Amino acid sequence: MIDRLVKYYKDNVTTYALVFKYMRFLHFTFGLIFFFICASTLVLIASIPFSSLFNINYWYPTSFFLGTLIVAIVTAPIFNKNAKSILKNKHGIYSKRRPWHTIEYTNKQHKLLIDFLVTNKLYNEGKIKLIIESLNKEIERKKLPKLLAPGILLTLFVPMWNQFMTLSFKELDINEASFFMVNMFGLIAFIILLVNAIKWFSIEFFETVSLNENIVKKGLIEHLEQILVEAPLE
Repeated sequence: MIDRLVKYYKDNVTTYALVFKYMRFLHFTFGLIFFFICASTLVLIASIPFSSLFNINYWYPTSFFLGTLIVAIVTAPIFNKNAKSILKNKHGIYSKRRPWHTIEYTNKQHKLLIDFLVTNKLYNEGKIKLIIESLNKEIERKKLPKLLAPGILLTLFVPMWNQFMTLSFKELDINEASFFMVNMFGLIAFIILLVNAIKWFSIEFFETVSLNENIVKKGLIEHLEQILVEAPLE
C-alpha cells in the first residue's frame, strides 16, 4: 500500500506532475541557472583572498557571476508567469500578483492526497503516523554511503593548508599578510553562510523539481505531516 501511495503522490501530487511536466524546457533551464549561480558565486569568492598572491583578474569571475545573475533575473518572471498560467488553465488556481506557489496550490496538493487516503481507508492519525515512520525508515535504508567522512577530509586538508600558508606568508610583508588574513577570515565566514544558504535552497529546489525516489518520499512525508496538523482526522 505504501508503494501505491508513493506512486500516486509522484504521478498526481508532486509539483512536477501538476506543473513542471507542462513546461519542461523552462524547468530544465531553471535547474541549469541554479547550478551556474552556485558555481559562479563560489568561483568569485574563492578568488578574493588569493588576488594579491596570484594577480587574479576579477573581471572574469565577476562577469561570470553577473551574467548568470542577469539570466536568472530575466528568467524568473517568465518561469513564474508560465507556472501561474498552467495552474489557472489546468487546475483552476488563479494568482494575479503573487508568486505561483500559493497556499491555494498547497491546498490542492493536500486535497489530492487526502482523497487517496480516504479512498484506501488510511485517513486517520494512527495510520498516517505509521506511514511516515515507514517512509523515514526506507529513506534511511536507501541513503547512499558517504565516500569520505568529513573528518577524514579535514585531517588531510589542514596540514596541506598550513604548508601553503607558511609558503605564502614568506612572500608577503606585514601589511600584505594582515590584509590576506582579514580576507581569509572574511572568506571563511562568507563560505559558511553561503554553504548553509545553498544547502537550504537546494533542499527546497530539489524537493520541488526532482523525481528522485528519496526526495519524492521526503516531499510526501512533509505533506502528510502538514495534514496531521491541519486537517480534521478520524
